[in-house]
Amino acid sequence: MKIGIDIDNVLSELSYSMDLWHNRVHGTNLEEKDHIAFNLESIWGCNKKESIKRIFDFFDSPEFKATKTILGAVDGVKSLTEDHELHVITSRADKVFDETITWLNKHFSDSFHKVHFTGQMDGAKSGNRSKAMVCKEYCINILIEDALHYANNCANGGVKVLLFDWPWNQSEKLHPNIVRVKTWQDILDYVKLAK
Repeated sequence: MKIGIDIDNVLSELSYSMDLWHNRVHGTNLEEKDHIAFNLESIWGCNKKESIKRIFDFFDSPEFKATKTILGAVDGVKSLTEDHELHVITSRADKVFDETITWLNKHFSDSFHKVHFTGQMDGAKSGNRSKAMVCKEYCINILIEDALHYANNCANGGVKVLLFDWPWNQSEKLHPNIVRVKTWQDILDYVKLAK
């Protein structure tokens, strides 16, 4: 199978690192439970333009460079590489292309067939493709994702989505192609049954 995997909050503890940075720089006391929406301007109490500026400031911070992997992600990816072709599909900006590739190589060595940047997170130049378009182009069977709007877009396109459970992606009703997972072991169990 071909499996697409998001980076932020699926492979990396990005929200945790971002909270550490935002609390240090902006004097907040943010925790995971405070992230009840995906858009950061509602969490940070600022407008979209300011939230994008803060995201780019975060990308230059020591907290971003020290972002750790999600529990179970390293072993989970290693296990999936044995029988599947893995693609990273991220909405990260072009600005962090080099840092992202370095981080992926450090933690996951040569586990991924290809890394796709859509740039949707901030309207970057590469933001002309959606994650659903990448999934269709590369015949991705399963996408592992944390953002509900990206998950819905891909699910509507016929892709099975494993939605990593976070406060910002709660919904009373999920698309039939979306399955909520809480751990990397849940992901491995699902993929094993889907073969």
